[in-house]
Formats: sequence, C-alpha cells, structure tokens
Amino acid sequence: DPPWHSDAVGGRSHHQSRPEAIRAVVHEAIDLFKKHVEVGDLWREHWVNGKPKKERAVQLMFQAIADAFCKANGIDMSPETNMGGGPVDFKFSVGYEARVLVELKRDSGTVRHGYETQLEHYKTASDTFFGIFVVIDYGNLGNKLETIVEIRNAKILAGERASDIVVIDATPKKSASTK
Repeated sequence: DPPWHSDAVGGRSHHQSRPEAIRAVVHEAIDLFKKHVEVGDLWREHWVNGKPKKERAVQLMFQAIADAFCKANGIDMSPETNMGGGPVDFKFSVGYEARVLVELKRDSGTVRHGYETQLEHYKTASDTFFGIFVVIDYGNLGNKLETIVEIRNAKILAGERASDIVVIDATPKKSASTK
C-alpha cells in the first residue's frame, strides 16, 4: 500500500497521515539528491567552466530523481506550478488536500526573499500544506542560512507553519582516488 493510507503513519487519521506521508517521501527524494551531490559525483553536473549552472539545470536533475519516488508512491509531481502568489518550483500532491511545495534556490540568489515569500503561502494554507526550501550551496552562502533559520524559528515560536530547510553542498569535491 502507498504510505498515505489511513494506518500508514502511526495509525493516525487518513486526513493527518496523507500530507505527512507525502512530505516524508519528498524528503526521501531530496535526501537521495543530496547524497548524490555531496557524496557521489553529481556535484560535477552543477558546474560549467568553473561557475555554477543556472537553477533550471538543478531543477531538472532533482526532477529526474524525484520522479522515481513519485511513480513508486502514486504521487503527482507538477514542476513550475503557479500557486497564486507566483510560481513554485515543484508541487507534489495526491488529490487536492495533500500538497507539498518544494522551492530550490542557489546560494547566490535571493535566499531570504525566497524563503519569506514561500512562507506566506504556507501561513494562510491548511494543515495539509507543507513547504520544503532547498538551498544549493556553491560556496557563497555566507550568513543567508542563519537568517532563514532565524525566520523559521520565529515562525515556529509564534505557532505558525514554517517551511523545512535543506542545504545541499554542491561545492567542488576532491577525488578520493587523487594522491
């Protein structure tokens, strides 16, 4: 059975378990992408002529990995979805209620603005609505991570919904075989 059936997540109700289970599957896809970039050689595909590739290239790499998780779990993935307040990189859903949004940002981009803008969607949405903000670190993250973590913590303290934050280190790695 797919993981969002009523007894899949700790025996909780169908309504509660479905979005949380979808969120867990999306996190699994992100974790695999992160592993391939940080531990495998996928970081090499993030660079061209010593410079990070455009966000679109990263989105396509992530989409290829996430697609297998979606097929295996009966989850619909919609890239570049307009959620009313502007586009979001990916929407994962099963039916209308259970939705998880994923936004990917390069460290050189407007990380704080991206995180805060996405939060506005989640703040007004129902409890079946999750967000995951993925920052790709090419070595220029600086204090941007601390800033969005502070924003996230403040939202949680205020009892508001806050997007998860995942950082993927895409900086060039030294080869283990190099002596």
